[in-house]
Amino acid sequence: MSLTEGAADQRILETAFAFRVSRILLTAVELGVFTELGKGPRTCGQLCRALGLEAKAAPDLLDALVTLGFLERDGLDAHAIYLNTRAGARFLDANGPASLESVLQQAVKAYGTWGRLTELLRAGRL
Repeated sequence: MSLTEGAADQRILETAFAFRVSRILLTAVELGVFTELGKGPRTCGQLCRALGLEAKAAPDLLDALVTLGFLERDGLDAHAIYLNTRAGARFLDANGPASLESVLQQAVKAYGTWGRLTELLRAGRL
């Protein structure tokens, strides 16, 4: 395999799985994670109570947001404190000075349609 083929493989795989990153961000926006953290740093348990989330799955979402650079985490395990990054506070908190909340909520709504793109194309409904 040539270097060019390896780069093409990587680009194909990155494109094919890009939806995961998008879905993580849009789910956090839909749940109000960034807006809740705009009130101040919270533990996972505090966020779960405030947002009505199941405590088992929430740490995975929050840690994914940390890995993506949308949140910061101070500490480990149940004692970890989550807070918005500077960009999260500015753009992702609904009350942020340059909030993209309304645009991202539109993306949340559009996500379902895009998930049905194959079906819609086959049915000629686009």
